Amino acid sequence: MGNHNNDHTRRRAKTTLLSDIDSDEYYHGKSPQSEDADASAAQRTGQDFLPLEVPFEYRHCCWFCKEPAARMFNYPTDQIPNTNDTAKGMAIPACHECAAIANKHKKLEVSQLREKVNAGLRKLYRKDLAIGVNWTKEELENSGFEGGNFEGFARSAWFMYEIARDRVNFRGWPLQLHGLKLHEEQQSSFHFDGTDFNDVEQAIAFYAQTYRLDPGFLNEAVYRLSPDRFADALRLARICQDFSASEREEALNRLTQSLGLR
Repeated sequence: MGNHNNDHTRRRAKTTLLSDIDSDEYYHGKSPQSEDADASAAQRTGQDFLPLEVPFEYRHCCWFCKEPAARMFNYPTDQIPNTNDTAKGMAIPACHECAAIANKHKKLEVSQLREKVNAGLRKLYRKDLAIGVNWTKEELENSGFEGGNFEGFARSAWFMYEIARDRVNFRGWPLQLHGLKLHEEQQSSFHFDGTDFNDVEQAIAFYAQTYRLDPGFLNEAVYRLSPDRFADALRLARICQDFSASEREEALNRLTQSLGLR
């Protein structure tokens, strides 16, 4: 009986979270064409921008996220080997969304540019990524939403999460021209709930924004519990969302003591 009540309470809590979701934002997102209309003319491949060498398996993919490439992002750089002085940069395959974000940061170094695009995708799809934190695939399949307002969500939510997760996790391929590598992507150093982050600070910032948490408290919880207990820190921050500062500190102290931590 107790387990049944707990399951019912948990389901109600998750349904409450879903009530904040704008269905139009999930199923009819903002048109990428409208976001980058001003940049489209300037981003067509020209003779001054050399096409990036693309591995066969990625020949139709966006370099930033692996979605189908719809255009070229002309990245200005003087790091072009074995070319004449007229080459202004390289043409990188990109989808509309990634090209629109990248066009705002084209003066940055490649690693920084890629991070800006990745951060932009996380912001655009933060609710889709949050599905993987709030639910498991099995929970969605057995959610009991059939015939209700959330039936469509239950049917497609995990698929949306997987698409968003795979896009932000994609690391691209080495930038290469004339057989020479210009840039090789660094490996992610922090992984949580199926999603890769450059570091734990990036994960803290992302989840604080996604759940509207106090980033300072989440940061303190993560480092007092350790990054290995990121899930516990995130859970505590969400539970204590409406607590006062002293109540949050007390809750964190009690949790660290119960776990045998200082």
